[in-house]
Amino acid sequence: MHNSVASKTIGLLDRLGRKGAYMMTGGVAKNRGVVEAIEQRIGDKVHIPAEPQMVGALGAAILALQEIKVKHVK
Repeated sequence: MHNSVASKTIGLLDRLGRKGAYMMTGGVAKNRGVVEAIEQRIGDKVHIPAEPQMVGALGAAILALQEIKVKHVK
């Protein structure tokens, strides 16, 4: 399973272009086997935030707060 997820992830990276530092977010980033498989394939370390499963929710909350501020100012 680790290699399958790593292969799909590398496919996405290749379509976007590999450019420097890497970070992985989401719940799968807590799966050390998947992270290690990706690191082996790219030949580089992947940064994992302390709570990777929360990154998407935090981003959505920040965008919502910005939207509320914009509407409140108008």
